[in-house]
Amino acid sequence: MLWKRAVLFGVVIHILCVTPILAQSQAASLFANTLKIQPLERTVVGHSGWEKLPSPLAEKGLTVIETSPTAPGTMCAASLSNLYCTTNGGQDWERILALPCGEKTINFILIESSPQKTLYAATSNGLFESRDLGAKWRNLFEGIGEKENRVNVVFVSPADGKIMLAGTGAGLFRSYDSGQTWTKEKGELGRNEIVSIISPAETANPILAATANRLYVSNNEGQSFELCFVISGSPQAEAEIDDEKPGDDNSAAEESGRKVEIKKLALLAGPQPRIYIATTDGLFEGTGSPLEWRKLPLAGLRSGSIEDIVISTRGQNIFVATKKGAYVFKYESERWEELYRGLSINDVRSLSLIEGGEETLIAATADGLYRMNIEGPQLPLNATEIMFSPDDLKALRAIISKEPTVIEVQRAAVRYADVDNGKITWWHIGSRLRALVPSLSIARNRTIGTNIDIDRGGTADRDFYFSGPDDITRYNNVGLQWDLADLIWSSSQTSIDSREKLMVELRDEILSEVTRLYFERRRVLIQLILGRPEDIRECLELSLRLEELTAHIDALTGGYLSRELEKRNINYD
Repeated sequence: MLWKRAVLFGVVIHILCVTPILAQSQAASLFANTLKIQPLERTVVGHSGWEKLPSPLAEKGLTVIETSPTAPGTMCAASLSNLYCTTNGGQDWERILALPCGEKTINFILIESSPQKTLYAATSNGLFESRDLGAKWRNLFEGIGEKENRVNVVFVSPADGKIMLAGTGAGLFRSYDSGQTWTKEKGELGRNEIVSIISPAETANPILAATANRLYVSNNEGQSFELCFVISGSPQAEAEIDDEKPGDDNSAAEESGRKVEIKKLALLAGPQPRIYIATTDGLFEGTGSPLEWRKLPLAGLRSGSIEDIVISTRGQNIFVATKKGAYVFKYESERWEELYRGLSINDVRSLSLIEGGEETLIAATADGLYRMNIEGPQLPLNATEIMFSPDDLKALRAIISKEPTVIEVQRAAVRYADVDNGKITWWHIGSRLRALVPSLSIARNRTIGTNIDIDRGGTADRDFYFSGPDDITRYNNVGLQWDLADLIWSSSQTSIDSREKLMVELRDEILSEVTRLYFERRRVLIQLILGRPEDIRECLELSLRLEELTAHIDALTGGYLSRELEKRNINYD
């Protein structure tokens, strides 16, 4: 662990730098009891589901979505190389920026909250600015070289619009004159790729900037940054931290072979400020004074790699986008709930939140844009309970007891993927038995020799040459060779060990996914039977969700679950 001292929201705090790349038991002991969440009132997320929005000019592969903080009907959506804008909530779209297809990409969009509606587009070919929502553009920043020219994120100070930060593939750049001149940050922030920059919406302090594995904080409007969180546990990262902070005798986190990177930052300001770090291995939450960190549970997430995160300031809800769906975190159950209703595709790339009036969540997916209203009364945590009778519970247990167990489903998944331990065992046995099987060599050869004689005449006579019959030699060889050293150590053992490692990782991934789907399906089954949904639409939605999860499990088991349900005469219609 690594403690740092910083000032956050005017309070002196000590920030704990940790790493998520730990063994499961170590992670549990490290993060347990480090955070006491105060009872917050959270808006219950509505169950009306997603509504498909008209796609801009039939563009479906959208990667970024951004909404105006002051004009709820104004949105910008970007594909890899095209930027679109709407001013009427998505009914009509206009392409306002186009980059060379396949060569340049749009990485980030920022709609400033100023009355001028200044729009910024961070691309792989520099930073562009438009003060009239895309009618005219100017190149605000262009670096030297491919990395420096690739702008991943742009930040404009809410307190002073002249202060700007540009996060590029080659470091952080700062401007104090609205982008007229830029200076490069020194140190680690000036050498490493910047992936995210955020600050509270009302003030420019603190400013949080993240590289792929570190979080930095600034309390002087970006003039200087201090390292406050390390997500990489490699020895190289530890050495760099020691070089940067020679007076600090603490060490960073432990080593791990798994690479985890920061993707996005989010900040919830207020009396109880919270910092969220979205990574390729889940979400980290920092809260309290002194600031303490914990990794939020992965329960319910089909993918731990988080592509985007937004936080409802009014409703205190956390929404994340992954390549396997959109989710909201439920603090009362410490698990994620998938927002799947009405969403035709799981690949969610970006999220944005409209907080004016009724809160609306916008999702950019591989199949276009979707909208979902966040509704419901303000309820305290743990306020919702499912009431059921003992007879209902008895009936539920009777139904569940007829279904295949999780062990049976896991075995079916292992058989279908052919990743069982027996295969690895036979590899090892076969490598030893190879010593008893000889290598066979067969050789066949033939040599031909020509016989020539000479008859030398007298001084005045010619010489005569005589050619006799050819000498032909034929022979066949058959050889057998044993390498008995393979009984002790086979030369193929190294290759087997490498393949075994890959197979174990694949099997763990398959078992983790099928186990998650199995119990997610069981939760839906419990909700369908015990929840007693009165609304016919809600009942149909739960039934479809049950069929969807069954289909996912069938895909991993070769149709095992459906065959077993049919064989055991189980039908939930």
